Amino acid sequence: MIGPETSVHVPCESIVADPDHTDPNARLEPGSTGSWPKISGADGEDVDLSSIPPESNRIHDLAALTDLSGGEYKLINPSLDLSVSVSFPADLYEYVWYWGAFGGFETAPFFGRNYNLGLEPCTSVPNAGLDRAVEEGTANQIHPDETVSASMSISTGPS
Repeated sequence: MIGPETSVHVPCESIVADPDHTDPNARLEPGSTGSWPKISGADGEDVDLSSIPPESNRIHDLAALTDLSGGEYKLINPSLDLSVSVSFPADLYEYVWYWGAFGGFETAPFFGRNYNLGLEPCTSVPNAGLDRAVEEGTANQIHPDETVSASMSISTGPS
């Protein structure tokens, strides 16, 4: 599904590069911010997260997509005439994690053999665990005797 011809569409306004992601194959400056789809790269150049790099670039990025205006994202690959959409309740999942392991995740368990994009609706940031998300005020809280439920859907179609 993904490749350099794939475009990524997320209804968000802001990007926050994971402050603790210091992988040597990361394009993003840890902790940097940007406006979708561009964010400052570690080399000072803008990185466009709506485009998928070729596997030969050996990239491993991690960022949070924030300030969502809707609960859906879409990938479109015109060379396959294929699109994939994921819908989720944006009032519960206020963030989407962007994990781009485009041949550059060289440690276990992948050792550089994976070429994938993970877009994960999430309830909190940063990626350093729930305690830190609570400290930073981004974690949703469930109170005693409260129940939270959600549904997500995925659909495919032509590009």
